[in-house]
Amino acid sequence: MDETLKTISDNISFLRKNTRTVSANGKTYRLTQKQLGQFLGVTEQQISKFELCVNQVSALQLFRLSKFFGISPARFYDNSLRDNIFVKQINI
Repeated sequence: MDETLKTISDNISFLRKNTRTVSANGKTYRLTQKQLGQFLGVTEQQISKFELCVNQVSALQLFRLSKFFGISPARFYDNSLRDNIFVKQINI
């Protein structure tokens, strides 16, 4: 398996799992694959395949992910991303 693709996949999974959504009643939940897929315009199965390194992420999808998470696209290639504390909260 290509190490760069593995790093990107691991980082997508890490960022999603450390992003919290806030519901109308104020409860927080982990961002689901379905919610992230809706933002990108793909299915939750496609997000799962990105996270498992089964399918490659296109440049456009990587750009959209970087905007969603508020980070540079280059950070997806960074092995140390998971060493940093990252929690993002969004309202749904």
